[in-house]
Amino acid sequence: DELRALVASEHERLEREGGLASPHSPNPSVTPTTDEPIPGQSAVTTEPKL
Repeated sequence: DELRALVASEHERLEREGGLASPHSPNPSVTPTTDEPIPGQSAVTTEPKL
C-alpha cells in the first residue's frame, strides 16, 4: 500500500507536469492499450500530447 501510494503521488506529479500519458497505468513506462481511455488522450500512442 505504501509503495502504491508513493507511485500514485508520483503519477499525480508527472500528470501535472504533462510527462505521463496515463495516470491510471500501474507502470509509468507502460502505455495502456486495453485500459479505459482517458478523455483527450485516447490516441496517445499515435499522437503524443505534449
